[in-house]
Amino acid sequence: MQRRLAGKTAVVTGGANGIGRACCERLAVEGANIVIADIAAAD
Repeated sequence: MQRRLAGKTAVVTGGANGIGRACCERLAVEGANIVIADIAAAD
């Protein structure tokens, strides 16, 4: 497997679920360091 993003850092907003989470998972597979930002909805 080619780790094209090894040594790179990605910042993902909305990364806790949905498309953001899928992006985080793929970035991790590609070797990126990931910073995930998300907020919890107020109840």
